[in-house]
Amino acid sequence: MAVEKKNTMGRSWVGWWVVPLATPLLLSVVFLGMNQGVLGVVDLWPLLLGALVPWGVVILQEPRGGRCCWSSYAVGISFFLINTTYLRHITWLGYIALAIYFGLFFMLFAAAVRLLVQRWKVRIAWAVAIAWVGCEYLRGVGTLAFPFLFLAHGVYRQTTLIQIADLVGAYGVSLVVALVNGFGVELADNWLRGERGRGLLVAVWRSMWAMVVVLLFTVGYGLIQIDAVRPEAGPVVAVLQADYSLSVDAGARRFSKEEKRNRYLQLMEQATLERPDLVLFPEAPWDMFLNAEFLDEPDIDPRYLYMQQWSQECHQLLYWAANRLGLYLVIGAGSMELYPHQVYPKSLKYNSAFVYPPGRSERGRYDKIVLVMFGEYTPLRFSRFHFIYRWLDSFNPFSSTDEEFSLTPGREVVVFEMRDRRQRSYRFAVPICFEDLIPGLIRRMVHNPGCGKRVDFLLSISNDGWFNHGAMVPQHLAVGVFRAVENRVTIARSVNTACSGFIDSSGRIVQLVNQQGRVLGPGLFGWSTLALPIDPRLTLYSQYGDWFGFFCAVVAVGVVVLHLLRMIFLRKSSVTQHEDTNA
Repeated sequence: MAVEKKNTMGRSWVGWWVVPLATPLLLSVVFLGMNQGVLGVVDLWPLLLGALVPWGVVILQEPRGGRCCWSSYAVGISFFLINTTYLRHITWLGYIALAIYFGLFFMLFAAAVRLLVQRWKVRIAWAVAIAWVGCEYLRGVGTLAFPFLFLAHGVYRQTTLIQIADLVGAYGVSLVVALVNGFGVELADNWLRGERGRGLLVAVWRSMWAMVVVLLFTVGYGLIQIDAVRPEAGPVVAVLQADYSLSVDAGARRFSKEEKRNRYLQLMEQATLERPDLVLFPEAPWDMFLNAEFLDEPDIDPRYLYMQQWSQECHQLLYWAANRLGLYLVIGAGSMELYPHQVYPKSLKYNSAFVYPPGRSERGRYDKIVLVMFGEYTPLRFSRFHFIYRWLDSFNPFSSTDEEFSLTPGREVVVFEMRDRRQRSYRFAVPICFEDLIPGLIRRMVHNPGCGKRVDFLLSISNDGWFNHGAMVPQHLAVGVFRAVENRVTIARSVNTACSGFIDSSGRIVQLVNQQGRVLGPGLFGWSTLALPIDPRLTLYSQYGDWFGFFCAVVAVGVVVLHLLRMIFLRKSSVTQHEDTNA
């Protein structure tokens, strides 16, 4: 479709600055509104269906490509500054840096849309959809991955719409939402170019029927998949939730590890009245190290002696509880491996999950594989640029000259086995904290290539106490919904502060820990139990992963790279012709 160059938006700053800012504001209303709409009637997801339209129209109407890209960069920075405010009290530097870096993908989106439409003659609706999904994919891969705040995540409560995630992941759901937005952009763009009445309908007809077909397929597939299987009842799992906010501020209120431990054990005792087969604690419910290498070290450094004694006491309490109550305990804790005879490092620390089985002395351990940069580790630790690592680590409030905070990533996925009270066997894995944001890692936990499904369910543990009951907590829950649908597994979540509960394999939030219906906010202590529904389906997404998002990313990046190469070639040709003329 040819696009004529008309600047109907005008050359004023309103056209290229104020109008596109409506997009991050509309998106933010939805994502921040999750605080009020986790289980209640408030759900502002329909705003997502038109949120990209103001910005998209400016992208196509603005005659200057450079000004359009910088305006889009401002849109991206604004979006992340608004929606990640929970990072401010942890790290102002990280908060600003995140917005500056991820805002670049909004600039890439604008460039890709303009090129797809104006040079490659792609329909506006499809250009918007493909470019947006490609940029979402790029945001979610690599060392700086942040697969968060996708369009799909805003519709997580619309169960029918999200079932296609078992084919193409969350990116497929984002494409559907972006396609509707793209149709709105195309409609508005043609209207601004003077199309009216029947001419307008003719101009957008191809995009309209394509959008209708995609929507019908999405809804139809969703209705079929929701009732496609009747999962059987699996083990009864109890999830525990306390409310202990965390802060790097020296003046913030502190809770002792003794207080935390006693409260969690009290919750465990109360939950066991419902005879669960397994009790799930959150990530790092209190400070301790539970790995055998640390607990059994005979010649421990005096600096760690008190922590060793405390951890031994905690280990004994957990071991006795598992055996006395006849159930499995899964809990997050630290692991520390000591190497006193090495020059460097003297120790390695891990963020781990431990499984205490009843009737056995050994315990299972999984070390978190995907760590949060600067939150859990500082880069360059074991590189030739170790001096830079030392400088960066000095900014970490938990590091000192004698003690490095930086954690070590785990090496492999661990699958645990259990038996319920009826002696039926099940397998599970335990993603820790933001690992459930990483779809590729969850696929590794669920899918065993050539052998089908390797787990029956997932136990997700997290400590969201850093985010002060903010929007991050329900946003984290929304991402878990897609991991459940993508792989058709039930997920039990135990989270410090809020949104602990269960997500079934169709993405329905079955129940959350609550007090008289309140699931967010301070003071939420409790537990919830459920016989986990076991879904035997192995999905296409589990087997083939994010091929769809990768394809969209190749298209979005490819058109921009080809354009840049063309500009370089034309510039060189122009210089050569000029030199020949002068000669």
